[in-house]
Amino acid sequence: MVLRVTGMVRHAMKLRGVQKVPGCSWIEVRNKTSLFIAGDKFHPNANEICQVLNDMIALMKDVDCVSDIISLLLDEDEVLALAL
Repeated sequence: MVLRVTGMVRHAMKLRGVQKVPGCSWIEVRNKTSLFIAGDKFHPNANEICQVLNDMIALMKDVDCVSDIISLLLDEDEVLALAL
């Protein structure tokens, strides 16, 4: 039910030309700051980041810490955002 409603909202937004502002976050490691923007596949370490996040999600699923809600948070262009 929730997935269907989410799809309907995204479709309505697309029809009306509504665009959401991409989410972003940053992290500082060893005095180096990295910025992550939802849908950004051009980060120099995008592939490595996605692999680590996918591994973490798999581990979380193994211990039942991840629900289906994750699929609601991602759309096709936001894999790097969760994932990225």
